[in-house]
Amino acid sequence: MKPFPVAVRERTRRVLLAVTLLVVIGTIAVWLGTEAVAELHFQKAQNALRNLDFADAREHLRACLALRPNRFQYHFVAAQTERRAGDFHQARYHLDRCQKLAGDADISSLERTLLHAQQGGVAEVERPLWRLVEQNHSDKLLILEALAHGYVRVYSLPLADKALKMLVEEQPAHAEAWFLRGGICELLGASAEGLKFYRRAVDLRPMNDPYRLRLANCLLQTNRNEEAVPHLEELCRRQPNNADALSGLARALSHTDRKDRCRQLLARAFAVQPEHPQALAVAAKLDLDDGKFALAQERLQKAIQADPTDRVNQYLLFQCLERAGQKEEARKQHDRWKALEKDLARLEEIVRHELPKKPRSADLYVELGVLFARYGKPDRALRSYEQALACDPNHVGAQQAIADLPSREGNPP
Repeated sequence: MKPFPVAVRERTRRVLLAVTLLVVIGTIAVWLGTEAVAELHFQKAQNALRNLDFADAREHLRACLALRPNRFQYHFVAAQTERRAGDFHQARYHLDRCQKLAGDADISSLERTLLHAQQGGVAEVERPLWRLVEQNHSDKLLILEALAHGYVRVYSLPLADKALKMLVEEQPAHAEAWFLRGGICELLGASAEGLKFYRRAVDLRPMNDPYRLRLANCLLQTNRNEEAVPHLEELCRRQPNNADALSGLARALSHTDRKDRCRQLLARAFAVQPEHPQALAVAAKLDLDDGKFALAQERLQKAIQADPTDRVNQYLLFQCLERAGQKEEARKQHDRWKALEKDLARLEEIVRHELPKKPRSADLYVELGVLFARYGKPDRALRSYEQALACDPNHVGAQQAIADLPSREGNPP
């Protein structure tokens, strides 16, 4: 066989070289293109975080990681975002990925501390975190956020409010801080005072539906039904299948002559969630007005089963039983309502007056846990008992109370 002529071999070599070069250039172009797309999503995620829009930030970070699954920076910001959004499992996942990518270097100790604090372990880590705040650390705002969330979870509400006040002084447009301050007022039984904070949060983030819904519910609780209506109407327009908004609007209209509209809204809410607690309570009130005592009683019992601490529903059930002529059952229900009122008053006394004076009292946290457990809130009870042990690791009452809690398997706190 004759060898190819030199000219043919040279042309072949040049063609192969050109093809290889084109493949390399194409590969680089594709890489640069995906790199540009990933960076664009990352910039959008950071913009969303500046606006405290965690949902939007999460979407852009997922897009970043789909294109660059091993980039440390993306995982770290994703960990912070998931923690701030309250998804602690995902936050831990991204922090673990960061650690694998960094090798032996300890790169996430502060973020892990913030995660621990925000989950409720704040008593164990608060001193070093407050020192960083005093030193004006570059992550001061994130530290104050995590401290506030952690304190709220364990009902150290005065300390939570302290962190939030400092946060809004540093960043007046921090909508989440205003929102949390409103929630603290509600927990302390000062719903009317909380309204101004909820209004501020909604003014800052008018498209945030959870903020608007909480404002509307607070207005309903303080008997400002007319003011709640436009907020709930807007929510129903934006989320026509939101049972909370539908039943809230029905509740606001139940005090007017628009009973037909009220019933239509309840029907829509039940179609979405057949045993929605607020919808059941509003429907029971209408049934009671119509003299349908048996149906009202059935609905109220279901609503109370969902939330035994709702004093309004507990008293309404007493009225229902009394009007139905069930005197003995009414008497028992009245006793249950009075016991609830006493327990809620004690809870408010602990949180509002006693814990601020004795923030490290394990006994008070155990008492809080007992109250939560009594009314079917084992997760809150557990957090209170764990806080008691953080204050006093050898507290026998807290240890025994945790052992006595029903199994929480499959339902982590």
